[in-house]
Amino acid sequence: MGSAAKIDAHGLSRKYRVNVPVIIRAWKKGLSDAEIARRTGCDPATLLVIRKEIEMISRQQRLARREKPG
Repeated sequence: MGSAAKIDAHGLSRKYRVNVPVIIRAWKKGLSDAEIARRTGCDPATLLVIRKEIEMISRQQRLARREKPG
């Protein structure tokens, strides 16, 4: 998932009305989406959307670093 420090977890938490830092930590621990959904009460479809948005943000950051001269 990249560096969680550069991802606006607070903004994502407000957007999806879930505790995104808890979800990110659970993913890093290796928990499945079904287990996270059961523990947090979050919809599995919402977890998928959050995962995809975080992946997109990370990819954009990697591309920006790669294109940056120096």
